[in-house]
Amino acid sequence: MSKRIKFDSNNFNRHTAEGMELLEKSIKEVGAIESIATDKNGEIITGNARKETFDKLGYKPKFIKLEENEYPVIETDLDGEKRVKASIFANTVALKNINLDTVKIEEAGINLEEVGIEVFDSEDIDLDEFFEEFESDDDNKKNKIILEYTQEDYEKVCDAFDALEGSREQIVWNLLKL
Repeated sequence: MSKRIKFDSNNFNRHTAEGMELLEKSIKEVGAIESIATDKNGEIITGNARKETFDKLGYKPKFIKLEENEYPVIETDLDGEKRVKASIFANTVALKNINLDTVKIEEAGINLEEVGIEVFDSEDIDLDEFFEEFESDDDNKKNKIILEYTQEDYEKVCDAFDALEGSREQIVWNLLKL
């Protein structure tokens, strides 16, 4: 087994600033509670963000070679409030630190739906319903894009925008590649 861990050269998750901050807080408060998995060459399969944060905080890797039909167990001394925090961090960090590059995933020949990524079919939407032209105070015609959401979806969209860097307008321009 290689003793050198290498970042995944094709990491499909670009992570978020909020997620990386939460990951660092988790590691500082409760330590290492999740592992990093590598291939036989030491390239990370899962755990790029954890490795980055472990390195930043001065943690050292401990290598465990798994045989067929084995799985790793990380035993800690956590109890009480720290144990509860560890459980919550383990289940929330990934949610806040996911920013999948679906274009890169598709370019790798992976079917998004097969790996659990919900695919949105834009052909099912009449985009004309969302655009509105209006007169502004300076007598120039302006355009507005209006999106309608349920409260739950609106909160998800707001959270997604908050997880990305830049103003909401900049994010939309980047998504449209303008």
